[in-house]
Amino acid sequence: MCFGTFLFHLILALLTYGAKDHSNPRVLIHTGLWPLKIILWLGLHLMTLFIPSSTFLNYKWAVIVLAVIFLLVQIVIFIEWIFELNENWLEKDGGENLSGPYHILIIAISVLCYCFAIVFTGLMFSWFATNASGDSSSCGLYTFFNAFNLALFILLTLFSFRATAWMPSTGLLPSAMVSAFLTFKVLMALFAQNECNKFSSSGSYSSPQVVAAISIIIATFLAGISSIILAQDLGDNGMFWGPNAAARQP
Repeated sequence: MCFGTFLFHLILALLTYGAKDHSNPRVLIHTGLWPLKIILWLGLHLMTLFIPSSTFLNYKWAVIVLAVIFLLVQIVIFIEWIFELNENWLEKDGGENLSGPYHILIIAISVLCYCFAIVFTGLMFSWFATNASGDSSSCGLYTFFNAFNLALFILLTLFSFRATAWMPSTGLLPSAMVSAFLTFKVLMALFAQNECNKFSSSGSYSSPQVVAAISIIIATFLAGISSIILAQDLGDNGMFWGPNAAARQP
């Protein structure tokens, strides 16, 4: 399934490379032709059944690299959306109206996100710090990633408040939601392994497919957000000007 879907999106990317506006007929490959694309997608998946299994041993290394890139793209899209959301809410209340409903909403969501990040960071130190026999010597890597995430969102919060002088759209909400998002990603990654996992050792370990399903839902949501941002940044002539670039359009 993974290899067939990868080939499908790679073919679409190559066919639409360089198509920057709606005047290019190749844009139709991205926005239409769904019956043909469904047939292509199914055909590629059937084709993988006839590929020797040894081929996928080398493919797994490409998957690791591409997965990292995919996560980075997710984070960039998420940050872009959060900054736009925060900026819109601040504009609706006015920068000085600290008691406005959107300022209160920003504070409430930020507090919830920080509570989520702090609570689950603490729980991860308990859940993923030892293996089934209670030994922590083989779990140092998982503890490091959890501690690194904790240090990262503390530094991110401090920096976001310092950055308000030259970047008014930043502040509490972006740093809080990014901290919660990164904590969730670390939680999903640690939950998917069973070497140092108290859920796995206790027999209450849920299927990794559940973790994958949640990640796919988040990826789909972020892809939808990126499509909305892209649609908002297309000029009347169909040219893409980049996020928040309306002021730069001629």
